[in-house]
Amino acid sequence: MPPEAEVLTPEQRFRRGKRLFEYRDCPGAISTLADLAIPGLLDDESQQLEVHRMLGICYALDNNRREAAREFSSLLSLDPDHQLDPFEVPPPVVELFETQKQAMKVRLDELRRARERAREELPDDGAVLIERTRTVRSTPFATVFLPFGLAQVANGDLVTGGILGAVQGAGLLANVVGYWVTIGIETQGDADGINEEEASLHNAFRVTHWAGLGLLVVGYGVGVAEALWNREDQAVMAEKATRRPLTSAEMKKLRRIERAPTPPST
Repeated sequence: MPPEAEVLTPEQRFRRGKRLFEYRDCPGAISTLADLAIPGLLDDESQQLEVHRMLGICYALDNNRREAAREFSSLLSLDPDHQLDPFEVPPPVVELFETQKQAMKVRLDELRRARERAREELPDDGAVLIERTRTVRSTPFATVFLPFGLAQVANGDLVTGGILGAVQGAGLLANVVGYWVTIGIETQGDADGINEEEASLHNAFRVTHWAGLGLLVVGYGVGVAEALWNREDQAVMAEKATRRPLTSAEMKKLRRIERAPTPPST
C-alpha cells in the first residue's frame, strides 16, 4: 500500500482507486483497492461490488488469472447476474469472467434460488424499502402560445388539441382560399370590371376570406386561454411503487441510527 493511501478513509481510497482504474493505472489501482476487497470496510454494497470488478479486470490485464478469478468469484457472489460490458472491457478479460461464471454455475443458481425464497418469505412488516418513482413532465410557459392545438397537446390533452387544431386549420384554409379566389376574380375581370355573376362569386369568397380569418383568430384565442387555464408546470405522468429488501449496508445504517444516543430533554 502506498504511504499516501494509509491516511485515507475507505471511501477516499475507493474514489482514488476508481480514478486510477479509469486512467488504466492497474498497478496503482490494485495497490489502492486490494485491502477494500475485505468485506465490511465499505458500507455501500454497490461500492464493494465495484471494487471486485475493478480488481478482477486489473488482475486479468496483469496476467494474474488466479487473483482475477478470485475477484470475479467474489463479484458474482454479490451479483450472480452481473455482466461485463464488452465495449469497455477487453475480450480476453470478458472471456475469463465468463469462464469463472460457468465454473460457478451451480453455486450461482443456488444463490438465485435462495434470494428468491428470501424475497417470497419476507413478512409484510419486515425490513423492506418502498421506492416510489414519479414521472414528471415539465411544460415551458411558451407552449401556451402554440397554434393548431399544439398547446393542448403539450398539456397532455389530445382530444381538445385535436378539436382546436381542426377549427384553426379550417379557419386558415377558408381564409387562404377566400383571399386567393377573390384576387383571381379581380385580376381576371375585363376593363369594365367584373360582371354580375362574378361579383356575386367575388362577394361570397370575400365573406369566406374574412370569416375564415375570424374563425382562425377566435380559435387561436380560445386555444391560448384554454392552455393557460389548464397549464401545469410539473405534471405528474405516472407513479410507481416497488418494494425490495434492505441491503446489508442499509441495515447497518439503520442500526447505527437506532444505537445513536438520544439527546437529553431540557
